[in-house]
Amino acid sequence: MSQGTLEFLIVTRIEKWGKASKTLVFGNDPLWRVNPHGELALHTHRISREYWNLKADAFDVVCAVDGAWNTKIFGTLGGGIGGCIKAKGNRMVYVFSSPINTVSSESTEVEAIFHVINLSMSTRLNNKRMVVCSDSTSAISIVQSCLQGFLPIHEIDNNIKSFLGSIIFLHYVPREINVNAYSLAKAGLNREAMAVYWA
Repeated sequence: MSQGTLEFLIVTRIEKWGKASKTLVFGNDPLWRVNPHGELALHTHRISREYWNLKADAFDVVCAVDGAWNTKIFGTLGGGIGGCIKAKGNRMVYVFSSPINTVSSESTEVEAIFHVINLSMSTRLNNKRMVVCSDSTSAISIVQSCLQGFLPIHEIDNNIKSFLGSIIFLHYVPREINVNAYSLAKAGLNREAMAVYWA
């Protein structure tokens, strides 16, 4: 069997599987035949854009956060947090990338979520419907437990506790869609100090 025939069979199989599962709906797109990697990248970009547009339509403020915990440049273990806050109209309001002292990847994710919640409550974003999106379901559960008073691991303002579910919402975002926050968190691992951008 020639290499061209094998490639054709592989592409056809992926195409049929994608159509059946309704995950790849671009089998007839000529780009799929010529550049499958490029078509998959475009497909992921479209899904990501649609996801964030839906969040922007439903909330006044959309926060994407992530945490990274790994070996730093100098060989020590540590964490980095990163993310962004967007207001109505997909207007970027705040971007951050910071090193942080944590003991696990889970605690790093929790700190990233609390960072944007505390920041938004102490700034002009206060009293706006806000969603915080993280790709860690365990971190979301921990933060919800903290805000409801079940896990007192973080000092929390009582105003913030009362806003959970009415003004502040925590949502899971798939890792593939949370790439910007992940890049900022990864960069924060090896930073000396927090890098911040306010619009």
